Amino acid sequence: MNVPLGNIEKDSIKNIYNKSSEIIKYRNLHERGNIKSLKLCADYHVWGGDIILDTKIIKLNGFQAEKINCNGFQQFKKLDN
Repeated sequence: MNVPLGNIEKDSIKNIYNKSSEIIKYRNLHERGNIKSLKLCADYHVWGGDIILDTKIIKLNGFQAEKINCNGFQQFKKLDN
């Protein structure tokens, strides 16, 4: 798969990262969780795995906990009562 992001023989990595329209598009779509539209990232299972989809307070074994749902996992965090 070929997705040109910049040319390091003609520009610095810093300039490519900050000014390449393709990299800026990738960053913006990642931030919005729209990863499936990106050729390099669509089939990679780790990207977006830590994006929080929702949270809620629940009772878990008699304790109050925060349930955090992400694409790749669920996390439960015990809250102080």
